[in-house]
Amino acid sequence: MGKMTEEGKWTLEDYAFDDVQISIPSPDVAIIAYTVKQTVKMNGKRQEMRAADSSTWLRGKDGWQCHAHSETMLGDQPGA
Repeated sequence: MGKMTEEGKWTLEDYAFDDVQISIPSPDVAIIAYTVKQTVKMNGKRQEMRAADSSTWLRGKDGWQCHAHSETMLGDQPGA
């Protein structure tokens, strides 16, 4: 997320998670799904956005790492 905000012309100002669901199909795999409300500033303009996200995490020798992430914008908003 940090790298995404550095490369883009936006900043993440605030966020909150809802409806968090976690599945652990094996001791070294975790799948997390949630909705998120984000407040971002794009081109100097503050916007609130809602999205449905999911991430797949794998535990390796260096700890947990996110190997896949998806985000779908919800509702009638920029980028949806």
